[in-house]
Amino acid sequence: MSKEFVKNTGIYIIMSFLSQGMIFLLWIVLAWRLPPSQIGVYALIMFVIEFFSVISIFGLQSAITRFYYAQEKVSSVFSNAVIIFFGSSFLSLILFFLTARLIPILIPGLSNILEENLILFLVIIFANSIANFALTHYTALKKAVFYGKLQLLKTLFFCLLSLILIYLGFGILGIFYALLFSSLMAVAIFVLSERKTMSFQIISPQMMKNITSYGFPLMIYSAVGIIVTYFSRFLLDRYTDLATLGIYSFFLMLALQVNGLWSSFNRAWTPEIFSKFLEDKKKAIENVKFMIFFSSLAYLSAFALLIIAGELFFFKLIFKEMYLSNINLFYILLLGPLFTAIYTAAFPLYYYENKTKRVLFISL
Repeated sequence: MSKEFVKNTGIYIIMSFLSQGMIFLLWIVLAWRLPPSQIGVYALIMFVIEFFSVISIFGLQSAITRFYYAQEKVSSVFSNAVIIFFGSSFLSLILFFLTARLIPILIPGLSNILEENLILFLVIIFANSIANFALTHYTALKKAVFYGKLQLLKTLFFCLLSLILIYLGFGILGIFYALLFSSLMAVAIFVLSERKTMSFQIISPQMMKNITSYGFPLMIYSAVGIIVTYFSRFLLDRYTDLATLGIYSFFLMLALQVNGLWSSFNRAWTPEIFSKFLEDKKKAIENVKFMIFFSSLAYLSAFALLIIAGELFFFKLIFKEMYLSNINLFYILLLGPLFTAIYTAAFPLYYYENKTKRVLFISL
């Protein structure tokens, strides 16, 4: 592995550890301040935000990572990707506006909050999509330091503002306002930093077609992934109550912070493997095999230590009784990131060969 990969991996993991740690602590505090029913509402709203954000970004998070390491210039790929992004975002927001009153029919828990705050969530979807595009851009360029600073600043602002607004009595809406303003801050930094990179003079219909063809299956793939991720929450919303959904969602959010660590590793791993394919394909495949074994072993070891520490004293210190009595659910959910580790190490093989339709088929 190159020194740059080791350095970037370290930066991503450290920054992610800090960011995920802040999110983890935020939800521990929120679990004491908010009733489980409001956490349940948050989980349902986040499905709407993430689903329409996936349509907005149109698979570009993977497309630009791939095409930045093709023969085209980065500025050309970036400019064409931005045009695609704004087009797909426009369609996504129109779709959200037209379906917002129909969504509560499928998800009863959203019957009031979604319609009453339609403009708020529409702006959040757009701002969140741009922020995700910005972070992907810096990841693809291996700008780990800039990415880390931006992500950490965004997370810190989100956590602090969430706590302030919750304290002021905004309830669960305070978290959404915090998400909006933290995303807008990241967008402002991105626009100021990259405004000179964008050029309408290098717009290419052929390149836009190539990027769109690459990204469209991945957009469908990501949308399916969002539905799969939230499907259990839909069932709990329909057949139990928001309090039960809130307890489940609380544990799931904690477990997903582990997936955030794998995502951080992937930000260094995928560009590294793509560049290695250009040098020695056989060696790159061997690196993938090793990483599958190593990441699985590392995660299982950490999982075992967490269970031991948790049962001895740790969980009694941080969880309320209603969550502590359901701790076995937390253990089940923590098995998920093991498979995320295997997938994270292996999936660049499919992406590099432009076999995004195969990735979509696996997802379905």
